[in-house]
Formats: sequence, structure tokens, C-alpha cells
Amino acid sequence: MNIMAIAGDAGGARSLIPVLRTLRSRGHQVRCRGYAAAPAIWKSEMKEFVIEPIEPISIDGIDALFTATSVQPEMWEIHYIQAAQYRRIPSLSFVESWANYHQRFEGADKTRVLPRLIAVPDAYAREGMINDGFLPEILHITGHPGLDDLKPLGMDEKKSAKRDLCKALGIDFEEDTKQILFVGQPLSQISSREVWGFDEHEAWPQIVASLDHAFSARRETGRLIVKPHPRESPSAYNTWPPHSSFIRPYVVEDPTVLPRRAAAAGDLVVGFNSILLLEAAMMKIPVISYQPNLRIPDALPSNHWGISRPIFHLKDLDKAFAEELWDASAADQRKAAYRHLPLHEQAAVRLANLIEELPTEVPL
Repeated sequence: MNIMAIAGDAGGARSLIPVLRTLRSRGHQVRCRGYAAAPAIWKSEMKEFVIEPIEPISIDGIDALFTATSVQPEMWEIHYIQAAQYRRIPSLSFVESWANYHQRFEGADKTRVLPRLIAVPDAYAREGMINDGFLPEILHITGHPGLDDLKPLGMDEKKSAKRDLCKALGIDFEEDTKQILFVGQPLSQISSREVWGFDEHEAWPQIVASLDHAFSARRETGRLIVKPHPRESPSAYNTWPPHSSFIRPYVVEDPTVLPRRAAAAGDLVVGFNSILLLEAAMMKIPVISYQPNLRIPDALPSNHWGISRPIFHLKDLDKAFAEELWDASAADQRKAAYRHLPLHEQAAVRLANLIEELPTEVPL
């Protein structure tokens, strides 16, 4: 088969990588086109593939279209799905996130644009999409290929990751100093504060202040390291909220620092509902998902699985930081939840199988 892959958002681009490698290993011809964050990620992490420009749209000679999904001002996945529909080429999209289902398939005229099939990570995502009006018969549970290789980290791995991040930041490695990784996420670029119930501009200062309370109460100093989202500029974090000397702030500006590697260097990872929080939790790193006054369903599955800690009210944040950083019983309470996680092994294989089984003729 001659397969074309399309991606834009960072999470989608990374999710497709193991699937594309599986398809190529089976002898298929795979062409990759990306936009937004995808080209840089693919060129860095998938050097064996040639990354083509996203435009002009051309799908001549393609047997199947395989896309990620994005929430971007320009939705190129949608344009390619429409082109595939016109040419009656079968298409499959993988939804790598548990949020914003409708926006991921919304055309310029606000109508829903659908591929032939949609793959989703688990039953929770499938139920959410059905509730959003998607037809059950086109939704297939495959697991999440981006989670295939995740496993708990050993102490040596964590120490190595911590050393590497300190080197990238140009700071000394201090084994006994706690490091907290904040995962940047521009929620306000996706939807309004009225929809979410909060936004990053409100929640970020609260996180800094609460961490300062936690460290000052113990008379310890800690490092708060920001990993900006690909759609954020590191300069957005140049002006820090007021804080005391108990928290030392740093921003990861080196784009070669991989998100998972940064998370592995943290004694605690905190953010909103980023997929990196889920990945960190599956590596058994303590995670706090702070979504104050959330007005919509919580989109972070690790919160529902019990392997990350959701905080929905500011009054609970100080206690959560203190327990996750210094109370070993917090991790003990998650042990049972880890034994009952949804399986994501072999998700790349299942997705590759689904692409190979796509019907050769798409109805008009």
C-alpha cells in the first residue's frame, strides 16, 4: 500500500510515529506531511522518513490516508480528508487526546468532516465521542500507540534524566533538591475561560504561590522547571508571579529536550490536562492535574484511572503539593490503580492492522 500520513499538533505527530514505523516494516510505502509542530518533531524523532511540505494538497497514487487530529487555526487534516473523500480514497484518523472531539473534525464552514474510520485510545474516549454525536460504527478502540513503550522508571533512570535536564538548563545537579516540572498548555488558544472555568493565566500564578507555601513551610528550596508547549514561547514565562527564595524558577528553552525526558527528571509533574501528565503518571511519576473550577468533563484519563491526582479547587492545592512531595503514602494509595490500567500494548500494531483492512472503495 501507498499510505500518506498527516499531522499538526505535537501529541498527534508523536502518536503516529510507532504506527508509521510498523507500516514501513511491513513493506508499505509511507509518505509523511506535517505542519505546525509536526515537521520539527518528525525530523528529530523519525530521521529515517522524508517529511514533505503540507501543501499543495496532492494525493495522487495514494491507497490510504492516515491522519492524526489537531486543534489549530488551519486544520490540514480536514483538508486532506476532504480531498480523500472526493477521490474516494479510504481514510483513518487517530484521536490521540481525550478532549475537544468536535473541534478536531470541524471544517471551515463548521460542518463535521469525517474520515472512513476513527481510531480511539479506549472505551472512555469512544463513549465521549458517541456523546458528542459521532456514529458508534466508525469508532474503533485500538489503544494509544504513543503509550506503547511507557514503563515505570528505575532510580538510575530518574537520576540520569535529572542530570541531563540540569545540564540542558546550565545548572548544577543537586540530587537532594526536589524538582517540579510544570507542563505548559495554552488552554486559552483552544477555548475561553468561560468554557473551561479557568485558564493558564489564572492557574499558573496559583501553582507558583502554592508551591512556595509548601516549600517555605518546610524551610526547603525547590526547583520549578517549566516545559513550554510547542505553541507557547518560552518568553511567556520570563515574568514570574511573586515568590520567595524558596522556589528557584527555570524555563526549558532548548527544543531538543524531549517532553518525556523532562518529565522523568521531575519529582513531581504538574499541569492541567496535557497528555504529558498522563505519560508521566504511567511512568509512575507523581502527577497533579490542577483544573480549578472546571466546568466541563475532566479530559485527563489518568485522573479517572486513579494514577494522577486531580485538584479542582485552589483550597486543596497546598495540601496536595505537600503530600505528593513528602508523604510516601500518597504513592502507596495509587498502587491498586496501576494494577487495573487499560492496556495500551501493541496499539501501533492494531492501528497498522486497521489501516491495512480499510475498505478499498469509499461510498460517495
